[in-house]
Amino acid sequence: MVKLDETFTIIGLKFTPIRKKIATSQKVADYTSFVSHLQQQLQAEPTLLTLFETLAPGYQRNWARYVFSAKQQATQTKRFEEMKKILALGYKSKELYLQAQRG
Repeated sequence: MVKLDETFTIIGLKFTPIRKKIATSQKVADYTSFVSHLQQQLQAEPTLLTLFETLAPGYQRNWARYVFSAKQQATQTKRFEEMKKILALGYKSKELYLQAQRG
């Protein structure tokens, strides 16, 4: 800040370019196209596939976001296995499964 006179002060403004986001998106709608990938991976297990297909589209997109938001393939595989376990137990989402575990 620089003094202009007894009443006014001048401030300097600096332009900074907008940074690119490096984090993966957490919007469920961004993962709509990945639902078909989950269905293809579940082809080997018909019972889990029918359970997954009977879920509401919002739950399907939520599972797609959960599995495919991970950057590393190992994490995606771990989350996919966790999804299969939770679906086999009859829960629609991980949040509902965790709620049942707590209380």
